[in-house]
Amino acid sequence: MTSSIRIDDEEEVSFAGLVLRAHKLASLSPPSAFEIAVRNLLFAERSNVRVDWSSLFMSIGYRNTIFTVGMQMVILLVESGVFFVLAFYISKVFPGEHGLASRWFFPVKPYVDKSSTESPATTMLTETENESCDGQREFLDKCCTVLLKEVTKKYNIRGARKYAVRDVTIKFRKNEITALLGENGAGKSTIMKMISGHISPSSGIIMVEGKMIGGSTRVQIGVCPQHNVLFPSLTVFEHLRFYAILKNRNLSQKEVEDASEEMIADLRLEHKRDARASTLSGGMQRRLCIGIAFIAGSKTVILDEPTAGVDPFARRAIWDLILKYKEGHTIIIATHFMDEADILGDRIAILSEGTLRAMDTPLGLKQEYGNGYRLKIAMKSKGDSLEDFLSWLKCYGGEVLLLDSYNKQVELGLPEWKISQVAAMLTDIERRCDAVEFPVQTYSINDSTLEEVFVKLIGKQSSRGMVQTFEDREIT
Repeated sequence: MTSSIRIDDEEEVSFAGLVLRAHKLASLSPPSAFEIAVRNLLFAERSNVRVDWSSLFMSIGYRNTIFTVGMQMVILLVESGVFFVLAFYISKVFPGEHGLASRWFFPVKPYVDKSSTESPATTMLTETENESCDGQREFLDKCCTVLLKEVTKKYNIRGARKYAVRDVTIKFRKNEITALLGENGAGKSTIMKMISGHISPSSGIIMVEGKMIGGSTRVQIGVCPQHNVLFPSLTVFEHLRFYAILKNRNLSQKEVEDASEEMIADLRLEHKRDARASTLSGGMQRRLCIGIAFIAGSKTVILDEPTAGVDPFARRAIWDLILKYKEGHTIIIATHFMDEADILGDRIAILSEGTLRAMDTPLGLKQEYGNGYRLKIAMKSKGDSLEDFLSWLKCYGGEVLLLDSYNKQVELGLPEWKISQVAAMLTDIERRCDAVEFPVQTYSINDSTLEEVFVKLIGKQSSRGMVQTFEDREIT
């Protein structure tokens, strides 16, 4: 009988120890720790025991001191800090749809970088040397400030894989304006969002100022989004001052105010200095957004359709501002408008369906993909021999095509003529025009247009509706 009682006591002690260990483990969970603290308070209430600062760490409902109200409060505070750090870590490594994902070891990354003898930027830039991308010769130079190497961005939409950008390699250079030209959905805005860090690429490398894109590079980037992002109640000056402080905290108050005043003058908004953003016209709001992108020394400036929906005066002011700040900056603009890309762009990248079709200077694109020059002439009389004139033109060494002929008006195509040949031919025509025997009365010559280049590269019959000139726009 005594032996049986001893066994029961041992089982009861063992079970009590198991329950105690289970309670200790459960207290690591915030809801369980809170429940244990509340249970202590309820037990104290039933036992007519007052819980105050003196009895906060006194065991009431449990024999073990770890289950006091005070200890559970300490556990909850510690767990709050642990879960905060864990949530911060997870949000950095898995940011979701928007934001850049950090490497899993990012807390110790500064120490890893210090121990590395060769930076990742140097390795990647060396790998791009002498590579080509759709006819664009990639070479290593000191002016390259933004590099995209084999960048891809894809989405899974209802189980189907959709590529917004596919295997794009581009170099953006300092002191240059690079225009991204393409129809809707070509990937222009996606590329800009990846450079600015708004979204992360699915694969590939993006570098800004020789560093992998991330927190340290974002302070050097100014962005003007496609739609105006302004505070209705803030004035023009307050907007510029606020963003100057936000983008560069090393500036003194005087430097911030001087930079804001200078930008207001460049934007030609002196008369609206103290006007709220909600009272500005659409063109003025657009200029203010562009000024925000440039202020505080942003070295890389991204402008997404900077002149969309503005009047001709505001458009010209925006162009002047962009050209004024080109020196010392890497400027990337996305546009639908051929004339804007032709005038502003030092180089033009033509995109279609997320891929880079061609990239070169405007003149280089026209020479490579255009239809050559078009010569329009008016004959002195209908009976003049056109064949003799065509034979005379061919003496300059280029092919001559008869595109159109009506009455005395003739349009000729010069598809493979060089500039030197055209210059010599025009000089000779100008010299001979006054001669009675020369059949040409008046003449004009046109170069290939970017629209022709775009149509040829994209493979469309007409780019109307995809890429516009300024006259096609609806001004608001």
